[in-house]
Amino acid sequence: MSAKGHNTRLWLWLFLAGCAAIAAGLLIRPYTEGISKIRSTPAWILICSGISILMFEIMIYLVDFKGKKNWFSLIWPAGTATLTCYLIPYLQVGFYDLFYFRYPHSLNYGWGGFFRSWAVAFVVVIIGGFLERKKIKLKV
Repeated sequence: MSAKGHNTRLWLWLFLAGCAAIAAGLLIRPYTEGISKIRSTPAWILICSGISILMFEIMIYLVDFKGKKNWFSLIWPAGTATLTCYLIPYLQVGFYDLFYFRYPHSLNYGWGGFFRSWAVAFVVVIIGGFLERKKIKLKV
């Protein structure tokens, strides 16, 4: 059993670490070629690490302390059929190329691209869940 107050300090340290990583990423952005996933810039890594720490903390709180596991049932396949969900976008791109499909310019940049990426991610997870229910799942 942990000492009283130990968990509170841990939560605080995780929160501060997440915020500090995001702040550090934003501060070094002008000096490290901006924020780029493709080039793996330090700013990108720090910002994503900070967001991940904070989201992890929120998820632990919601699922373990508040019992809201069912809130995440839509994205459950992303955790149980991870490899399948990881590979589906590669098939998607192949189909897009096969049928010469291109998103409109407005859905490739800015807020349109942001919302499109969320929608595509949810479609991929829903397809992964459907395949999992049909007992089609990749395993290593």
